[in-house]
Amino acid sequence: MSSLEKDEIAIMHIAIPTFDEFNERDSFIASDILNRVKSSDWKVSIVCSTESVTSMNGVEVKRQISLDQISATDVALVGSGAQKRNVIKDAEIMNQLCLDPTRQLNGAQCSGALQVLAVHKRHVYH
Repeated sequence: MSSLEKDEIAIMHIAIPTFDEFNERDSFIASDILNRVKSSDWKVSIVCSTESVTSMNGVEVKRQISLDQISATDVALVGSGAQKRNVIKDAEIMNQLCLDPTRQLNGAQCSGALQVLAVHKRHVYH
């Protein structure tokens, strides 16, 4: 450990935005692999716009943080889903999905790339 005290170390917060009809592989495998990093300065959260969402195969998951908190995270990894195009058309969801590539690492899997692109096209970053 460096000269910083343990409670002074910055935590890297990784968000996995997850929406109804999500693909379990994209959300659960990403969460599983990233949570294998056992470190006090690393946090991974499933992020949803509602209290819970249901996958395309009927698996319900509760959010760990709400979508309106995603702007405070360091990384956002957006996965795919059967209803991704409808999610992108949902103004309420897209207005909450505040991704800032000037200070966050934004990544995507499959159709999640469409959502990241849609967010980035709405904003002008300086």
